[in-house]
Amino acid sequence: MAIEIENFRPVTELLPVVRRDVGLEDKTLADPSNALTLVDGEWMAVNENNRAERAVDIASAGNEPVALNTFTKLLYPLWAETGRFDVQANYEKKTPLIYLGGYEFETLIFDPTVTIGGAGGAAISSIHQPVKVASIDIGGKKLSGLVGGSASATGTVVGFVTRLHTDNGGWLRFRGGFGW
Repeated sequence: MAIEIENFRPVTELLPVVRRDVGLEDKTLADPSNALTLVDGEWMAVNENNRAERAVDIASAGNEPVALNTFTKLLYPLWAETGRFDVQANYEKKTPLIYLGGYEFETLIFDPTVTIGGAGGAAISSIHQPVKVASIDIGGKKLSGLVGGSASATGTVVGFVTRLHTDNGGWLRFRGGFGW
């Protein structure tokens, strides 16, 4: 699996989602020449300063979000390709997050083998399986992406698998949002 130009795409153009542009805490993450640059499909959190930051520490693969309680740390998918001009052009480096609404997306930013949540975690292997967020490694690049989980394990469920990557040209399809 490799990082592509498009890593996150809607299943249909008629999705009832609300996007919100949020300034980045670390503006250098919008620079496409930065080795740590964000890619579309990564998961973000909005901090107490109302700034977007990666949902997890990407220092090593398998890290979970620090605050696992959904009500203390909501997680949002990033929907902006690397180097996008409208993000580069504004001072705050505001980047679009899927903020509200139910949605169904396909993503390449996932690791089907990583599990979180202790004994209840499971590799991504079945339809309707919960997915959670953790740091992952794709081709040597560490990112904040989707991993397998279970509803009974610790961690925040951000969606449910609707089509496996093995049956979808390498793309993982998931349903999320749920109007939080």
